[in-house]
Amino acid sequence: MDSTTVGIILGILIAGIIALIVFQVIVDRKKKRKLKKQRDELTKLEQKVLLEVVAKVNSIIEVNQHNLDNFVVSIGERKMKDIIFWAKSNLKEVTETEEYKKAFIDNPFEKNELLQENIEILIASRSNGWSKRNSKEIEYFQELEKVFLEKDESKDTYLERKTTLKGEYLLNEK
Repeated sequence: MDSTTVGIILGILIAGIIALIVFQVIVDRKKKRKLKKQRDELTKLEQKVLLEVVAKVNSIIEVNQHNLDNFVVSIGERKMKDIIFWAKSNLKEVTETEEYKKAFIDNPFEKNELLQENIEILIASRSNGWSKRNSKEIEYFQELEKVFLEKDESKDTYLERKTTLKGEYLLNEK
């Protein structure tokens, strides 16, 4: 082979390698943009679902405490096991929604394991002993509530949702 043929072959190889590198850079940028977009969408969903979860859990805690305060042994219209079952089933219902699973369990980026852990502890505990045995978990949800109440953009939404949920839970209790 003469030198011109070797030069042409080398030129084609170098051009091919450069094209491959440029193509790889473009593909990587697209992947990063797509990943960032997915992360941003998931973060927005997580904030929305977190507000809903905290409102539900705090409503359940408050209604449960209301039921325990109004509980009359042997004479009352409901039994202690009914109050305990009600709290447990409503907390399980919170963790079984598709949005909760997508935002907190199946999240490939960041998982809020503390939230899941605290809900699971409350589910596993008898609700008539929450105020004594699970004060850390209840305090955790009260702190999250304070965070939502301090932000102007989430305060009204949170209070409205919590009030609605408490009303629903109290109505469904009877």
